[in-house]
Amino acid sequence: MLHLKTVKTIKSELLNLKDKKIALIATMGALHQGHLALIKKAKQIADFVIVSIFINPLQFSPNEDLNKYPKTLENDLELCAKEKANLVFSPSAEEIYPQGQNITKIIADSKLSNCLCGISRPQLFNGVLTIVLKLFNIIKPDIACFGEKDYQQLLIIKKMIFDLNLDIEIYPVEIIRDLDGLALSSRNKYLTKEQRLEALKIPKTLLTAKDLIQKGQNPEEVIKNLWDPCFEYFEARNPETLKKTNDFPLRLFICGHIGNTRLIDNVEI
Repeated sequence: MLHLKTVKTIKSELLNLKDKKIALIATMGALHQGHLALIKKAKQIADFVIVSIFINPLQFSPNEDLNKYPKTLENDLELCAKEKANLVFSPSAEEIYPQGQNITKIIADSKLSNCLCGISRPQLFNGVLTIVLKLFNIIKPDIACFGEKDYQQLLIIKKMIFDLNLDIEIYPVEIIRDLDGLALSSRNKYLTKEQRLEALKIPKTLLTAKDLIQKGQNPEEVIKNLWDPCFEYFEARNPETLKKTNDFPLRLFICGHIGNTRLIDNVEI
């Protein structure tokens, strides 16, 4: 497995892969089984799998956890090698943003971004799209795999690809959960044992709500009755437009604050 850190070296390596179908897995590191599921999917559909590891400062607001975000590069490289990724690209912030944050930025579609996570994290999706487009331009993948845990992000990236006529096919991969039901997240590492138990209210609430809605109860009433003070949001939305809805098809979205840790999850109904 190759491990490259500069735009120049990866572009040079990619010159040897013109006849290969390339898949990109864009990550911020602190890899877990959810990321490995993306690599497994990419191995099934591409000839050459590239994993990028880059903690993107553009998507963090000043009061967020950029400085304490988990950094586990050595372990990440071992996991990528075990899953037989072909190349890991782990550039520095200076390599990706040589002029700092004084760069051209991509603006997310407001209809998809001005809700859910976009309310409390206004920089998030513009920052995500900017780094994703930059990686697309550096690597020029044919395929990119993204997890459905970040479902809003997935829709926004798909919209950018459509709007900008990018020749990249997106493969969504379903949420990977731990044995206790908690959706895997790099931020789970922040949780104490007690907080981990408390965090289980997030997937349990989703499953309870799904069951009640499938039995015919009104989604708005279900959400009202299951609301918990730790929730930032808990909403039923259309899975394509993200408009609030009580009609099928719908997807339930939830964000909860456990201690100082912000966790998101969702489920299709």
